[in-house]
Order: sequence, then structure tokens, then C-alpha cells
Amino acid sequence: MRGGRPPAWVDGALDPLPDLMAEGDRRGRALERAVVDATEAFVLADRVGHVFRPRCSGGPRSGTVVLDHPPVRPAAAADLPLGGTVHVRCTEADVARRRVRFERVS
Repeated sequence: MRGGRPPAWVDGALDPLPDLMAEGDRRGRALERAVVDATEAFVLADRVGHVFRPRCSGGPRSGTVVLDHPPVRPAAAADLPLGGTVHVRCTEADVARRRVRFERVS
């Protein structure tokens, strides 16, 4: 039907489209974060107990540990100086739970 109005079912299907697309984007970001988290845990699994001297970003309650070797950037629930360098110990690297934990040691 050239030049005419599309069928009503087409108009009706377009209404929820923005919400569906936003939900798809949210799920895609969540999946990507889960893959990164699991990969970081896998890379660090044999280094639990090791002390690292990472660069840090963060604030008084949480931050990000930035390691060059291995190249990972897991979140850390510790007091980390923004842009500073401290010593942290890897206390957990659980692939199944996609979780890496560090504690500040100096």
C-alpha cells in the first residue's frame, strides 16, 4: 500500500519500541560487565594472596585498582587515593561469582 497509512498493528508495535531498545541496551551493558568481571577473576585466580602495587582511582569507600600486569581494572572496596599508588593484596578471585576482591596493605 504505497503512500498510505501502515496497518494499525504496525503503529501499535512501534509504541513500545523505545522502551524495548533501552532494555536491550541495559542488558547488553550488563552482559559486557559480567564478561569483563569473570575474565578479571579468571586472570587473577592463581594470584590470590599476591600483593600488587597498582595505580588507583576512587574515594574514601571504594575505587578501582588498575594493574598493568595482568592488565585488569577491578573495583575495590577500600580507601584508595585518586591517582595514587598503594599496596593491595588480592583476597578473592571467584570466576563463578565474577568477583575480585582486594584489601589495602599499605
